[in-house]
Amino acid sequence: TVIIPLLKENSVSICLSSQVGCVMGCSFCATARMATRRNLAAWEILDQFAQARAIVRAQGRRVTGAVFMGMGEPFLNFRNVITAAKWLHFPVRDAISGKAITISTVGLVREIEEFTNLNLPFRLSISLGAATDEKRARLVPVAAKTPVQTVIAAARRHALARRDRVNLSYVCIKDENVSIEDARALAQLIGDTPVRLD
Repeated sequence: TVIIPLLKENSVSICLSSQVGCVMGCSFCATARMATRRNLAAWEILDQFAQARAIVRAQGRRVTGAVFMGMGEPFLNFRNVITAAKWLHFPVRDAISGKAITISTVGLVREIEEFTNLNLPFRLSISLGAATDEKRARLVPVAAKTPVQTVIAAARRHALARRDRVNLSYVCIKDENVSIEDARALAQLIGDTPVRLD
């Protein structure tokens, strides 16, 4: 669990884990090397948030957002992640705005479609890693079993159905995915998809 300071003074977002370990095998992530792997229960996800919020309040700051971008692939623990997000958004004191809750995935298309169909107020983020199938196969090998064009098509359908943007997360790795050719491939891949690149 990570407390992330925001530009707005005294405001933070909480980065939440959805699993212990991860099976996605991303080459740049230490979590992929953990031996123990399991889904977190919804209450364990919420407990992360509660403990982090207590620290934040003791510092005189406040939590204004939550992101499911910690350990694990959130969409492999779909039901518990959605349940936890709904509780964070439950309309009581200190509830988190739906648009301030982001769920990240490395690009599991079936789950993206299911998430789209639920029509929830939460935002979607896709960890791209690279703009070509060849490089994604090295950086995010499990996710790369699905062509990157198929992932972007799912992102486009989500954005149009929700009338909202999709965030694309791109980890910049020296000598791997930051060349001019990579930038051109990314621009061509995205095209007119309503996304924000982080």
